[in-house]
Amino acid sequence: MKKHIIISSLLSLIFSFILISCEEAADVVDIEATDTTPPTISILSPANGSIFTDSLVFSCETTDDVGIEKVELWVDTLNSGSNQYFFTGIYDNSEPYVLEWNTVALNYGDYNFILRSYDNNGNYTDSDSLILRKDKMIELWGQQYSVYSTTEIVLEGENLSGSIPSEIGDFINLEILILSHNNLSGNIPLEIGNLSNLIELRLGYNQLTDSIPANIFELTNLTHLYLNDNPGLLGTIPPEIGNLINLRTINLWCPGISGTIPPEIGNLSNLVGLFLGSNLTGSIPPEIGNLTNLSMLALNNNNLTGTIPSEIGNLTSLTKLDLFRNNLTGVIPSEIGNLINLNHLNLYHNNLEGIIPESICNLNSFDITDNNLCPPYPSCIDNVGNQDTSDCN
Repeated sequence: MKKHIIISSLLSLIFSFILISCEEAADVVDIEATDTTPPTISILSPANGSIFTDSLVFSCETTDDVGIEKVELWVDTLNSGSNQYFFTGIYDNSEPYVLEWNTVALNYGDYNFILRSYDNNGNYTDSDSLILRKDKMIELWGQQYSVYSTTEIVLEGENLSGSIPSEIGDFINLEILILSHNNLSGNIPLEIGNLSNLIELRLGYNQLTDSIPANIFELTNLTHLYLNDNPGLLGTIPPEIGNLINLRTINLWCPGISGTIPPEIGNLSNLVGLFLGSNLTGSIPPEIGNLTNLSMLALNNNNLTGTIPSEIGNLTSLTKLDLFRNNLTGVIPSEIGNLINLNHLNLYHNNLEGIIPESICNLNSFDITDNNLCPPYPSCIDNVGNQDTSDCN
């Protein structure tokens, strides 16, 4: 009887152990079957806003309580900001999770990227999106330039030839473009007007032809504009020049530049140097007196007519004033004596007439020869040179 009781107790104990084990196993199976917790994932590199060219390498950190199956790379190829992501086919299923994608065939521009992490039960999480920029390399005269990273192209006096390629307009962050003192020919490409960040444009001393693109006068960040000494460059100075309010120097000294000086030139109150020629007609606009920061004014070797505006006396910062070899008439305005900082006043070879104002003696140096100026001459003048006095009283 005692033996039967012991056996019965052992059987009961074994049955209880089996029952408990089965319940624990069932609990584990139930936990795994109902796991809906997604992994966590964060991108370690590249940094948001990075620029890439031919390839991209992503690294990330991802964790999950039941383990990670894989990490995938997704991209918004529409670059629309609408979160229409597509799987690139690139994935990694083992630590460390590193995904590399060949992007040679990808067009340049901005793209949105995410990494998607899957756990072993099929739950997934997307990382925060990254906006990355595919760069483009352009070859100019044997050198490679990045479309997005290039802020300066300086190739002065490099004996360059051929035309300026239209791709120059792709450099959206370009601030300085200097191609002067070369043998460049052809027209100035219209695409140069796309360079809205440009502050310095120097194309002087080349063989450029045709008209100046009108959209150059929409580049309102320009501080220096040099198109001088291109014999074949044609056109007029448009009123839109007044839009370039940040200009400090402008040199349009080309024989093919004709027409009049627009009064809108007076809007350029930051100008320090103004050089215009050499086939201009009409009169000197009185608005030129608004350019009170002007240090050098050269309007010589043109066909300008009319009088010297008295407003020129407002330009008290002038150190050099060249109006020689024109057809200016009338008297020398007395206000010219206000220009006490002038080192050089050149009025020779015009048709100026009347009495020379005594105020001219306030100036350091001047040349008034070859005019129609009448005596008596100020005592500070030793030599008036050739003067046609036939109309003097």
